[in-house]
Amino acid sequence: MSLKLSCLAILAAVAVTTAPTPAQAKFELVERKIKVGNRERSYRAYIPDRVRAGRETSVIFAFHPALGSGKGFVDQANLHRASGAEDFIIVYPEGFRRTWNGGDCCGPAQRRKIDDLGFVKAMFQDLENFGPISKSRNFAAGFSNGWVMSQQVACQMPDRFRAIAGGGAVKQDLSGCGRGSAVSIFIMHGLEDTIAPYQGGKSSLNKTGRGAELPSVAQMANFWKGANNCGSKSSSSRLPGASCESFKGCSGGAEVTVCAVPNMGHWWPGHGGGRKGEKTFGPSRGDLNGAGAAISFFRSKL
Repeated sequence: MSLKLSCLAILAAVAVTTAPTPAQAKFELVERKIKVGNRERSYRAYIPDRVRAGRETSVIFAFHPALGSGKGFVDQANLHRASGAEDFIIVYPEGFRRTWNGGDCCGPAQRRKIDDLGFVKAMFQDLENFGPISKSRNFAAGFSNGWVMSQQVACQMPDRFRAIAGGGAVKQDLSGCGRGSAVSIFIMHGLEDTIAPYQGGKSSLNKTGRGAELPSVAQMANFWKGANNCGSKSSSSRLPGASCESFKGCSGGAEVTVCAVPNMGHWWPGHGGGRKGEKTFGPSRGDLNGAGAAISFFRSKL
């Protein structure tokens, strides 16, 4: 598959319907515009009361899928509504032309070499206007192109990020990753995802059948297990309703957990899709609590 088609394989997942969610924690919603170089960027953040009280707080960046938006991902991911979310500032940034430059992917952001790492650094700095921000215990969650971006910050900014969570994509270029502090990885990926197939191979978006195949989720997980020098494997209940295994004994107390989600296509677990969405992206699992699983994972790494 060509690089162009490989990028397109991550450009799916649009909002269709929103699954029921737990009661929302108390946050102040702020919408910010900041300059990154000569370009104006924007994000929305949910600021918990603890920040206003002057307590150092960790940040979760929630990166939307390509062709999505930060505003849309608020209701797709629902991270700020999960139990325990009040321990974090939760940020939903807007990509460049609805895409992220994850290094090897995707769309206009990657082709234009948009400095999305610079955007993340600028958001850290801007958030300090609200209160003290952790220097090393921060997190990223993302879906599809947003999951590629989450891995990009883990690769390029490991001293600032403690863990990442997401799925729906396989980052192909992991060169330069795993050279700093160990970063915990939590993968939640649908077994019926045909856009980024769990077992690897041709994406359903590759209509010609030509070009290189996508690597598998296992290959991506194996990289992170090796990068973090992980040890023994055990079954895990990180995401009830999925088949999960965890690798622990990793450097710096890190962990790599992989959850294969049955009867789910190209979706964030917990985002329920209607008929139109499921026709394109496969079955959804609105009954799952991906947000709660991600927040629980991050809280375990504080």
